[in-house]
Parts: sequence; C-alpha cells; structure tokens
Amino acid sequence: MPDWSYHPIFKPLLFRLSPARARNIALGAMGLLTKAPLGTSVIKFMGHMEPAKELRTEMATIEFQSPIGLSGRLDPNLLGTKPLSTFGFGFIEIGPVTKYPIEESRIERNIDSEDIFYHRLDRNLGLEETYEKLKQLNIKKTKLATRVLYQNNIKDVITILKKLESFTSFYILENVTDPEILKEIRKLYPLKPIFLNVTVYDIDLLSKINEKVIDGIVIDDAIKKENGFSIGKTSKPQCLQFLQDIRLINENIPVIASGGITEPNDAIEFLNHGANMVFVHSGLVYAGPGLPKRINECILQERIKETDTTRSWLPFGFMGLGVFIAGIIAVIFALTEVILPYDEQFLGMTKNRLIEINERIFYFMSHDRMTLAGVMVSAGFLYWQLAYFGVRKRIHWARKVYVIAAVMGFLNFFYFLGFGYIDKLHVLYKIILLPFFLIGYVITRDMKHGDKSINKRNHRAWKRNQVGQLMFVIIGTGLLLAGIVISMIGMSYVFIKEDLVFIGMSADQIKSINHHLVPLIAHDRAGFGGALLSEGFMILTLALWGFREGHRWVWWTLCLGGIPGFVAGIGTHFAIGYTDFFHLSPAYFLFVIYVIGLICSYDYLCKPEKT
Repeated sequence: MPDWSYHPIFKPLLFRLSPARARNIALGAMGLLTKAPLGTSVIKFMGHMEPAKELRTEMATIEFQSPIGLSGRLDPNLLGTKPLSTFGFGFIEIGPVTKYPIEESRIERNIDSEDIFYHRLDRNLGLEETYEKLKQLNIKKTKLATRVLYQNNIKDVITILKKLESFTSFYILENVTDPEILKEIRKLYPLKPIFLNVTVYDIDLLSKINEKVIDGIVIDDAIKKENGFSIGKTSKPQCLQFLQDIRLINENIPVIASGGITEPNDAIEFLNHGANMVFVHSGLVYAGPGLPKRINECILQERIKETDTTRSWLPFGFMGLGVFIAGIIAVIFALTEVILPYDEQFLGMTKNRLIEINERIFYFMSHDRMTLAGVMVSAGFLYWQLAYFGVRKRIHWARKVYVIAAVMGFLNFFYFLGFGYIDKLHVLYKIILLPFFLIGYVITRDMKHGDKSINKRNHRAWKRNQVGQLMFVIIGTGLLLAGIVISMIGMSYVFIKEDLVFIGMSADQIKSINHHLVPLIAHDRAGFGGALLSEGFMILTLALWGFREGHRWVWWTLCLGGIPGFVAGIGTHFAIGYTDFFHLSPAYFLFVIYVIGLICSYDYLCKPEKT
C-alpha cells in the first residue's frame, strides 16, 4: 500500500469505514501478504524503503537502522508488525502490554486537524497472545520495543519483562509516576534498557528521577481531552515545547520524541531540538505508509548535502547509447528495406516476390519491426538517463533498475529457441553491447542503499504527484504484461485474430506461402515482446523508486522516453492501415494516462518547493 495507491485509491475507501475496521483491514491485508510466498519481497520491491547506512543510530547501547520508530497504539492487534518492519523504521513499538487483554474502545478521526481520538489508550491482546504472536515473527533488522503498562502491580510488570525478553530490544514503562517504583523495577530487572514514558504533564517527575535508574525517556504524544486522548498534529506544539523543557533539565539523557509527525519536516524539527529518535503514529494514517521513507531521505539530505559522482557510469552510458543507435538504425530499415538480404536468404524468397503474393504481409512485418525499433529507441534513452543521472551519482536504485532491465534484454536473445530463427544483426548487436554491460556491472558494485530527498512537506504538488506516480506505475505494469503476452504469442501462436483479419489470410495459408515465413515473423514479434519487458520494467521501477521532489530528470526521462514508443506504436498502425480500435485500445489508454501522469507529476518533479 504505497503512497501512490494509498492516497488516490485506498485512503478514500478506508476513510469511509470506522477507524478500527479500516486499520484492521489495511494492516491485516499487509500481514496476509507477508505470509504468502515472496510476499515480503513484493512489499520490499514496491517500496524500496531500506534506509541508508549513514542513518544508523546508536542509543542505549542499541544500534538502530534509522532514527524513526512506529507507535504500537497504531497496531494493537499486531496484524502488520511483519510488513511494517520493511518500511524503514528503526524500531516498532509493541503494546502497551498488560497481563490480561483489554478490549478496544471507540476511536474517532478528525480529518481537518489530522488527529486520532482514543477514548482509551490501553487496548492490547494481553501477555500470552502477544507472546504467541511475536513467536511467529522473524524480524531481523528492525528492533522491537515493548511498552508495558504499569497497573499498580510490580510483579506483573516483571512477569511481562521476562516473558517478552527474547523479542525485545528495550522496554518502555507507561503509567509509572513514583520514582521508588521505577527503582524497584530496575532492581528486579536489570537486563534490558528501560525507557520511561512521560506525558507533557510530567515535567516535575523528571527532576526526581536518577539517570542510573532509566536508560531514556519517551515523550508520549497523547493529549488529554474530555472523555479521552487526542493524538495528531494538534499535539505537536506541546510535545515540542516539552522536549525543549526536558533538554533544559538534562542535556544528555536519550529521548524518543513524538507528537503530530505527519510530514518529514516535523521529524527534523524534533531531531533538531534535541530528540535522539522520533516515532510516528497518526502520520502513517494521514500522510501514508511512505512517511518513514520520506523522513529517512530528508534526514540523509540534511546530513549529506554534497552529491558524490563517479566515472564508473561510462560503460553503462555507452551501452545505452548503443541501444539508442541500434534503435535508430532499426527505424531506418523498417522505413525502407524492412526485409534484409539475410532474411531473404533464410526465406529463399525476395521481398518483391512476397509483396506480389500479399503486400499486407510485408506491411505487417514493417509494422512489427517499426514498433520494435520505437521501443529500442525509448529503451536506449532510458538506459542512458539511468546511467548518467543515476549511476553517475551513485544512486543504488538506478543501478539496480539498469542491471535487471539489461539482463532481461540479453536473455530475450534465447527466444530463438521458441521460434527457430537467429537474426545475425541481433547476434552482433548483443555481442557488441555485452562487454559494456559486464564492465559496468563490475565497476559499479559499490553503490549504497538509501537516497536523499528535499521533500519536507505534504504540499499540494506532492499530493497531485501521487496520481502522476500511479499513472506511470500502471504504464510500466501494462508494458510488462504486454511484453510477457507478446513474447508468448511470438513463440507460440504468432498471430492474433486482428492480425489475420488485416493480412486477409489464415495462419495455415501464410505457412503455405513459405514454411520459413512464420518463424521470421515470430522472431520480430517475440523480439518486440522482449524489448517491451525491459522498457516496461524500467518505467515501472522509475515510477516506484525514482519519484523525488526536484528530480526533473525523471520527468524528462519519462516524457521524452515515451514519445518514440507511442509514435512508432500508434503511428505505424495508421501508416499501414491497421487501425482496428480493439487492437489499438491498450495503446490509446496508455497514452491518455501517460499525459495525465506527466501533468500531475510536473510540479513535484520539476518545480521543487523552496524551503
């Protein structure tokens, strides 16, 4: 459920449901996905949210992969703990936990103020069910912090601490207001770090607590209201002021702060005012599941402002240039010769003879080769852009996209096993490009995870961009699926119904003209499908991983990269008279959403907000 699907599609639907039901559906669906084969890999692929190594944070002798945590009150039933651990959090809070279960009370949303209102804050599964749930998880990088609710019974607290010890990196004690009780708990349980949960009303308590008793402080973002507690944007001013008050009392004690963190700038404010880490709550509901990734990237931007470049991009750049030039050559052949001398040798027939028999077969082959050429030109441009603007700047995701797409492109050479024809130019083309790819692959292996971003606000351009991003995800997915289908058709049936109507012959009649003719056409069809696979993957992953505020190169890559494909794909059909609406409807649909995507993403990618 990334931001580009959450905001345009799922959020409007979920907000029609009660908060508890919407929460359980959303987190439950993600939890079920992680139980499916490769489910966790799908979530990681969609979000690409692994934090950069530079974001590692040490606190209370614990190393976290990022300074961002998630409030346990958001998921009291532990439905989404596993999938949420892949979102870039340094820790996920479990609880509050009590010895026995506590039923949930009413939850309300205030959409205008982006707050969540809880009538009670202690909903939990109870110790035994929490233990059983945690046993089923296999979370490696993200730490777990257990919030334990003190209910006037030290013995129960110690029981919980010991029972959940193997799953927990540190504990958070809630509702402890007596320093002597805290000392007793610390004395009975000295094994794991213990943080004290404090509210904005507990400033006097802090001056009475010895640092040796607790390992840190958690600022609770719950603000008391009539009949309950409010958590969200309205709690930020009080929590931020409380953080500053804490730092006046104690400059060194570790503090995990929270309070209305609904955009990256909120987290940066808390960190700049002395928080060691922050955790989000209502922000994940209102800003979307991409919030931790956006915060991590903004923090990295604050810490590393310089852009490191490398010359190791050059082999990848030359390969992209080679694909582009090969595409231009293919366009020239498709507009002139169409059937080359070695094709005629394979057929044992000249192209003039083929035209005499049925000129529409010749036009159909021209259409196949022209659409393939258009995709090659687009793909070559995409490769170049990824190499120059991505790999050159050591952007990990750009290299990953390039490598996977290139491997897909090289592997489609083996399609000939399905149709039985080896194109000599195709072989030469692959042989020339392969060394550039291999050299580039080897010398760019030092690319690091994690990216920087200047996007600090949930401004209007960011919200519109979610629609634009969704459009390009649809385009990339559509081209991938089309590539798979066309590749399979090229290696099996070769023709679809509309093709045969245009040609005016059946498949058997075409075979009767020349038994080599169908394998030759199949080669073009399958080759086109293979090229679509690579291009579709690049567009999809550019949309999934590359949309960041001010990255105008991504917008121009998608804008200019799409033109050759649409011109060749749609224009060629009209040039030869193959204008069946049903056949062209997918191309029309993709062109419409291509235009929508460019319009909706333009301001975000090309006109960054001044901060």
